[in-house]
Amino acid sequence: MLAVAGPAGIGLAAAAAVLDTDLADAETLAESLVDAVLLESPAPGRYRYHDLVRVFALQRLDHREADAALARLLGFLLSTARNAFALAVPGDPVGDALGAADGPAGLEFADVDAARVWVGREFDAVIAAVQCAVERPGDGHVHGDGHEHEHGDDRLCTAANLLLAVSPFGQPSTSGSASVARTLAAAAERSGDLAAAARARLMCSSTALQTARPAEAEEHARLAVAASRSIGDTIILRQALNDLGLAVQFQRRFDEAVTCYDEAITLARRLGHRSGEAATTINAALARVRSGRAAEAAAICESALATSRELADREGEAYALYVWGLALHEQRRYAEAVSRYTACLDVCRTAGLRQREAHAWYRLADSLCQVGRHAEAARHAADAVERCEELGALRDKAHALTVLGRAGIGLGRTDAARAHLEQARSLFVALQLPDAADVGWILDTLEARVPLG
Repeated sequence: MLAVAGPAGIGLAAAAAVLDTDLADAETLAESLVDAVLLESPAPGRYRYHDLVRVFALQRLDHREADAALARLLGFLLSTARNAFALAVPGDPVGDALGAADGPAGLEFADVDAARVWVGREFDAVIAAVQCAVERPGDGHVHGDGHEHEHGDDRLCTAANLLLAVSPFGQPSTSGSASVARTLAAAAERSGDLAAAARARLMCSSTALQTARPAEAEEHARLAVAASRSIGDTIILRQALNDLGLAVQFQRRFDEAVTCYDEAITLARRLGHRSGEAATTINAALARVRSGRAAEAAAICESALATSRELADREGEAYALYVWGLALHEQRRYAEAVSRYTACLDVCRTAGLRQREAHAWYRLADSLCQVGRHAEAARHAADAVERCEELGALRDKAHALTVLGRAGIGLGRTDAARAHLEQARSLFVALQLPDAADVGWILDTLEARVPLG
């Protein structure tokens, strides 16, 4: 039965769920298989089959037994992931939309750090379980939410909820989750399971945004919006509208982004989701900055900052300070912008917000360039480039390289500046982002001042 866990292997608690037994009996059985060289134990409490043995075990397993074992595994993973989600984003109504998983109870966590460790350890197993759910659809019946799922029913919806539940923990590589989310979305749409389709498309849009593919993110987000709107799922609709706003904002369609955000904010208020309302409000403020309405955005950020502090939402606090800094920069109030970015960095350091810290570094560097503090700007921009490389954040790396190039121009280091700017432009071109033209203009200006050769 343990073969249903896939090639990634399985932890002891999950193994007990699959075997429908307690931890002690599960460990005894698993260790006996290890002794017989039928199972591997790469680390204490973790087990996996060799690929050939796993295929053989699956072939020997009765179809109904395999289905039952997979259902227990999905149920255990979802129950545990729901507990992790509640710690990562307390108060988010998405947690209530994840459904009640059948089967064994999940693990409980002392804090969000413990939850993050579990997600990191079991992430590959989650992806494998979702893929298996797609490949072995169950029999259709009607969900407890009243929606009919004529093909994948509980299994597809459980798989979609499982992906959604682990999403706040930002795994280093999104390629596995992106691929399986696309496969799951297609399977749900073929079966007419709109609840699962909406969730899977939402995951597709989120992973596309994380990897700076806004056009692809827009396509998935629109499908998530359509599916969730058609079944009246306002919880998923709110998040899909937020993602759609981000996707079109990256493509510089700022007024369209504000329209998406405003509807998402209205839904957040109806749902009583104050932290979600604040986050989307800041997104809308950012779109206003980009569309030339910086003064309006600054006032919005000041209010959102107060809300985030009231909710003890450190991530929201950092984001509000960051966008407020952008708004002040656009108004040429550079000293005030430096102050907001510095405050943002303080929050990021204490809260462990590494990607937001990278954002604040290169934006702080940009404001410092404007007041002639080019040496400081270069240090902060270089820190941002290094952090973005660690995170694999190519779009942010391109922005940081742009600022590093501009700081180099200010310091008279034209050769280094040119190299940084050319690297930034190449990244923007590869990502198909319009920022490439802006960097090209800086390079053209630099060449006019300091010709090559």
